[in-house]
Amino acid sequence: MKSSKSKADTVICNGLLVLENGTMEGALAIKDGKIAAITTHECAPEANRVIDARGMAVMPGLVDPHSHIWEPTHYPEREDYLTGSQAAAAGGITTMIEMPLSVPPVTNRDAFTYKEGIVEKKTVVDVAFWGALTEKSTGHYAELNECGCVAYKVFIPYASPDYPHTPDYALLKSMEEISQFNGLVGVHAENADIIHNKQKEFEAKGIFNGAAHEQARPEIAELEAISRVILFAEYTGCRLHICHLSTVKARTLIRQAKERGVDVTVETCPHYLVLDTGDLEKHGGFAKCNPPLRSPENREQLWAMLKAGEFDMIGTDHTPYTDNDRLKHGNNIWKMPPGIGGMDLMLPLMIDEGYHKRGIALEQLAQLMATQPAKRFGLPHKGTLKPGCDADITLVDLNQEWTYSWRNSFAKAKCTHSPFEGRKLKGKVMETLVRGATVYRNGEIRVNPGFGQLNKRHS
Repeated sequence: MKSSKSKADTVICNGLLVLENGTMEGALAIKDGKIAAITTHECAPEANRVIDARGMAVMPGLVDPHSHIWEPTHYPEREDYLTGSQAAAAGGITTMIEMPLSVPPVTNRDAFTYKEGIVEKKTVVDVAFWGALTEKSTGHYAELNECGCVAYKVFIPYASPDYPHTPDYALLKSMEEISQFNGLVGVHAENADIIHNKQKEFEAKGIFNGAAHEQARPEIAELEAISRVILFAEYTGCRLHICHLSTVKARTLIRQAKERGVDVTVETCPHYLVLDTGDLEKHGGFAKCNPPLRSPENREQLWAMLKAGEFDMIGTDHTPYTDNDRLKHGNNIWKMPPGIGGMDLMLPLMIDEGYHKRGIALEQLAQLMATQPAKRFGLPHKGTLKPGCDADITLVDLNQEWTYSWRNSFAKAKCTHSPFEGRKLKGKVMETLVRGATVYRNGEIRVNPGFGQLNKRHS
């Protein structure tokens, strides 16, 4: 008999292990919050706890590169770290890389420390911080890097008074500063002047329907902005990340940039892969996001890009507005805030639409939603089932059929008008482990607020 010292804390057995280069039937052992071994069933060590994953895929916990929580904020009715992290856990996300759109934004050490104190008390999954790239951040990037920010987010279009648009010269100077420590700049890429004036034209004509939102933010606005920031990255040597790509027309720009040696990655989001302008027309402002949903033809071509390996990652862009945030503006889609909530839906949507309907391999989905985001954002101990890495694990019943309803979501923003409401899905998250501890199982959160930890960038 093996001694108790050789025992694992937990063994997950009888599951389909989704590894970086394929899948295998086997067992996974966990010790002290880390993956200790990947073995055959017969060679699995004894353990204090055994999780039978029969009939399930054992995937690396997801690393969401693009989540919005908005805490601290002056909008207390919106998502906070407790509700947002609970929704993440229910969706198999074990690390949220959270955007800096808090009030105040993460522009300096004080703002970083303030948010860190909130995370330590509330989150149930692990978190990493984006820093803010604004004019107010100039001169503070080195200290934010020391704090542990994994990247820096800039809005090229007009955003909000709390997080303003950054002019070109300020962006160029910031990229020069950030490149000094090999930092990463993430860009919301839309031409501010084009979309601002296009929207004014529609408003002046009294056009408020959903389809107009896409027409007011044409693909040329996204293409021009992507082209510009690629040139800035090439000039400064700064690492670049294109957030939430919506248009397939950018694929040539990005491919050519990579061929020239520009260090650029690109993400897309589930809503661009499963929704389109038909949903925007049907749901109006409740399907409004920036960049906008595009045509059905564009949506299918994005899947072709994904299959071809032209996306580096998928992020939720979870933006949890309440019904009232939009209903208070009547039918004026221009005044409604943009964004679609979906922290708990990314993996089920990709299993349903990607794995089942389009035959995309589980290991490719794991690369896009876990491994590659972790690597790009300096979290090498996350995002993969590999001995020595954090035991962040998601158990998925690939064949369970269910219907999404806002009533069962942990998210604070209960959006009854969500374009995902009532959607039938095949594939469901059954259990989520963070550093070896079960944080979510079968509809319940199993840890206390504050269990999650803040992770900082590894250079």
